[in-house]
Amino acid sequence: DEWAWRVPFLLTLVLAPLLYTVVRNAEESKYWSEASEQKEAEKVIREESEEAQGPAILDLVSSPFRRRQLLGMIGVLCPLSSSYYLIFLWSPVY
Repeated sequence: DEWAWRVPFLLTLVLAPLLYTVVRNAEESKYWSEASEQKEAEKVIREESEEAQGPAILDLVSSPFRRRQLLGMIGVLCPLSSSYYLIFLWSPVY
């Protein structure tokens, strides 16, 4: 009874090489190969568009609309994080 729990692990030692060869020799489905080709095409397009653009921080600061968005996010997140700190961290200690 003390050795019986080891039997499944010993069986996996036999099955692992067999499963490895099956997976290695299996062909990819046409959907998977189409998806990988599409991902490669998207990657090429993304790399070309990134080369045309400058750093993201310059894009953020150069547009008045995006500056307003940034300030709005800061204006919303600062009070939220401050109130969290006051309620859950400072108040119980005080």
